[in-house]
Amino acid sequence: MRERDRIEIRQFMETEQAEEKRREEERMRPMREAQAKFDSTLRELNAVQKENILKVKDDQFQLDPTTLVPIKTADYPKWQRDQAAIFRERHPDYWPSPGNEQVLVQYINLNGGPGLRLVSALQLSRAFIRLREFGLLQERPEEPAPEPQTEPERGSAPSPETPGPELAEGVDPSTGLPRKFTTREIDKMTADEYRRVFQLYGNKKPQFVDARR
Repeated sequence: MRERDRIEIRQFMETEQAEEKRREEERMRPMREAQAKFDSTLRELNAVQKENILKVKDDQFQLDPTTLVPIKTADYPKWQRDQAAIFRERHPDYWPSPGNEQVLVQYINLNGGPGLRLVSALQLSRAFIRLREFGLLQERPEEPAPEPQTEPERGSAPSPETPGPELAEGVDPSTGLPRKFTTREIDKMTADEYRRVFQLYGNKKPQFVDARR
């Protein structure tokens, strides 16, 4: 075969390959345009849902039926603390910041309505996953690397550390989650708030509360 024939054959094959690529792109163009339109619509829908997730009821909210079972009034604080502990164990990536707790409570109260008295670990998990989906929860900040320790100069005494505010362990009455309270917060509490925060119920006889009311 002459060199000229080989060149012509190669050019013909390259032309055929280029034409086949053009025809394939033309066949796929409607699908790409449809996929691009779908992705754009989905982004717009997610943006609207994110904006309204804490304003209107979420159609994907599911109530935990176990919270409709009445329990003793005296058992309520311990039950709520246990559920909060289970939730934290299941989701170690959850950062219990005041902002995150506020968003969780706002979402659950909005969707659960006034009849929701008990918040189970399952309900907290569902709310956590849903809110994280829209990026509405703060991520746990990375701890800074410890600074290298330097030996004090000879003859100089180490400076005393400045004491921080005194903190007392209690239970947030709005969430049932344990948190620490400053002395200033405690001073502002009413007597009833103080009893609820630090679980001081005295010898009051247990009563039954219907969680659906």
